[in-house]
This record gives sequence, structure tokens and C-alpha cells, in this order.
Amino acid sequence: DFLRHVNAELGIPVEIIGQEFEGQLGFYTAKVVCHDVAEDNLVAWDSGGGSFQLTSRVGNENVMYGYDIGSSVATTALVE
Repeated sequence: DFLRHVNAELGIPVEIIGQEFEGQLGFYTAKVVCHDVAEDNLVAWDSGGGSFQLTSRVGNENVMYGYDIGSSVATTALVE
């Protein structure tokens, strides 16, 4: 209902994506930003309010590890 409202009011199509796709988007964004880093050495960390994803290249495919915990919990766990 909310997505239809946004689309009707703003004319912007909005959709909810899953963690796997979110991880892929994060990886390809990191690849563009860090163009001098080889894909095999690149790990993208996408930390949001409700989940986070770590995505890297293994062989010929991207592998995403996703967790349904928010950014503050994930950050604390990884920093400690």
C-alpha cells in the first residue's frame, strides 16, 4: 500500500528488493568506485538499519553473506 502511494504521489516506481540483490548492488557499486582493485580482492560491506551483507567474488560468481541484524549490532560485532 505504501509503495503504491509513493508511486501515485511521486510517479516513482518503488520496489522492495531482497538481501541477495542488495548485496549484488553493493558489490557492483564498490567495483565502480574502487575500479583500481581487482574483483578477486574486493569485498563489499553494505550495512543498513535492518540487515547487512558482505559480498565478494569467488571464481566466476559473487558470493553474498547476509545477516538480518542492523548496522549498530553488526558494526559492534565486527569492530570488537
